Amino acid sequence: MSGPSNFVTERRKIIDRFRDEGRFEEALQVCEEMIAADSGDYAAYSERADILYSIGQRKEAYQDLGRLIQLRPESPSAYYVRAKWNLEVGDYQAVLDDATTIMRFRDKHFIDVAYFYRAIAQFKLGNKTDAVADCLRLPADFKMPVDIPQMGWKVLSRKELQEMIGG
Repeated sequence: MSGPSNFVTERRKIIDRFRDEGRFEEALQVCEEMIAADSGDYAAYSERADILYSIGQRKEAYQDLGRLIQLRPESPSAYYVRAKWNLEVGDYQAVLDDATTIMRFRDKHFIDVAYFYRAIAQFKLGNKTDAVADCLRLPADFKMPVDIPQMGWKVLSRKELQEMIGG
């Protein structure tokens, strides 16, 4: 393993340990070190965004997601995280926008999740027909953990989503 890769690998292990121990400020400091060493370090911004979001510094977390999108505009990853977070806070129009963007990438790994998120957003925005259509695009055995306002955290299957939508 080369020097920079080893640096990143070791720092990520330290971040994980600090996070597991609830030492978030120290984990953020390690992220800052990684960014200082390489201002284009995708992993550092991703780790920092996740930590910031988890400790309630949402504005800063979303800023880091914006940086991730700048660093890798061809990747659906940051849009996926942003859609997930927006679902958790009830910003359904933003979920719809990000899910639609994710679909444009045509990345099979993300496409089902995008339909799932979009179906929930469509339903919450009152677009039942579109919600049902997106739900029916999911594999029959699809299920995913979600945190939705007024519902809380749960694993939601396609069947349960379809029942929730009423389709």
